[in-house]
Amino acid sequence: MILTFLLFSSSGCDRTEHKGDSQSQKRIPEAPSPDKIHNEEVAFRYETRMFYNSRKFDELEKRANELRISKAKFANGSWKLFQFYDALGCRDDEPESMWRLHEQIHQDWEKAMPHSVTARIAHADFLYDYAFHGRGYGFANTVTRQGWQLFAQRLAQAHKILDDVKDWEPKCPMWWRVYMEVALGEGWSGSDYETLFAKAKAFEPQFWSYDVARAQYLLPRWHGQPGDWEYATDEETKRPAGLGMEIYARVVSVQRGYYKNIFQESNASWPKTCQGFELMRERYPESLEILSAYCQLACLAGDRPQAKKLFDELGNSVMQYIWGSKDNFVKYRAWAQASTSPPNNLQETHDSRFVTLTADTEILRQSGKFKLRKGLRVPLTAVSGDNVTVHYFDGRDYSIPLSSTDLAK
Repeated sequence: MILTFLLFSSSGCDRTEHKGDSQSQKRIPEAPSPDKIHNEEVAFRYETRMFYNSRKFDELEKRANELRISKAKFANGSWKLFQFYDALGCRDDEPESMWRLHEQIHQDWEKAMPHSVTARIAHADFLYDYAFHGRGYGFANTVTRQGWQLFAQRLAQAHKILDDVKDWEPKCPMWWRVYMEVALGEGWSGSDYETLFAKAKAFEPQFWSYDVARAQYLLPRWHGQPGDWEYATDEETKRPAGLGMEIYARVVSVQRGYYKNIFQESNASWPKTCQGFELMRERYPESLEILSAYCQLACLAGDRPQAKKLFDELGNSVMQYIWGSKDNFVKYRAWAQASTSPPNNLQETHDSRFVTLTADTEILRQSGKFKLRKGLRVPLTAVSGDNVTVHYFDGRDYSIPLSSTDLAK
């Protein structure tokens, strides 16, 4: 459910990483889910995909235009327009012949609809995926020279398509979303990426897929520093006309896929996540998906009372793509009901000591001075006089002023 692999990075990837909040593996009808909204999404994506496979471009254009005007969402807050484009993608495990067939469909769509912004955005989105197909999904040091060439070439093609239709009408929220993908792949600087993000949010401040994309860009494995995505997401909750704390919960829910336990391994805040999920449940009370994700995160945070309450609401409804398996669901539920000790990747909230910065401060890393931002939450190692020692995410301990933390009197 759940980015780019920089030419100078040793990181590995798969489609779920580089597509962010994509659900791109859902291409064919599935067994019915206990969540009726999820079933509606699957049916919508399947019908959209059939229009694409059958080259019913008129139907695709009609549907996309309606969704842009209506800004329609499913009853879990997922934008139908995002699901429309995402339903068109090619699976990572498809052979090269299938990717070439997709390329031909996109070319046919553009020929049939030469003035269609929808066709161009869809083609650019495909080329972004095709770039990773050419590159391969392993670590950077396993990529061949030809793989890097295909990666750069296809990203450049996607970039050009998006630039060519920049001023076309109608404006589409997904233009910015796909541009953010390409920017990630091309390794844009932080300032250039933030400019793109700001323009996207000015156009559509409630299109939360932008926030998910930026949070992944800011992961330390890609372009960010520890604490960056958490800080940026928290700041985004204050945007006028935005979604408030829902944004925080949305981002944490997706980012959890990068961690064994997001609350142990990142600066994500459980109280803020909880606040965001409570808001989402008010807005989307029928979503079993939201309830399930909330419950799983409560388990990871070690919040046994909240987890038990949410499990009671879930009953025996298991969304396996949230829990991984029914066995995991049973294990977590047993812990919440206090019949077992915590599973290995659960954290009892009172077991670990953390300190939160109440002011910006600096540490001296091997690469030079590095600013820690106000609001960052890090493990506390020791307190000595006017200083505290904290364990930073690079695995080292650093001394910072006590006065810059919430331990100050």
